[in-house]
Amino acid sequence: MEGPRDFWARFRDAAGGFASIATGLAAIGVPLVALYIGNNFAAAIKQRELDAQIVQIAVQVLRDDPAKVPGSPALRDWAIGMINRHSDIPLNSQAQEELRTTPLFFPSGFKKHAE
Repeated sequence: MEGPRDFWARFRDAAGGFASIATGLAAIGVPLVALYIGNNFAAAIKQRELDAQIVQIAVQVLRDDPAKVPGSPALRDWAIGMINRHSDIPLNSQAQEELRTTPLFFPSGFKKHAE
């Protein structure tokens, strides 16, 4: 029959083994989790940069006078679609209709920031 001292001695041995395993898993797991989170963060930043560039291109298309640019309706529809898809705030239906027929206008003080 096993005495209480034998039981606690075996328990300490098992707990020490468990602590070693847990430490080893943490040494591997923590860097992997940090790598995963960092990679997702970098991917999100890249996607936001790409979205901003696409919106800038679309804005440049919409600044042209549709009466002076051949093939303008299809290109303007593309630009409106890109703004709606790649910006956080989509254009409402009234703004979309106006942009199909009139150039996008920026006040002169605003031009410096839009380009």
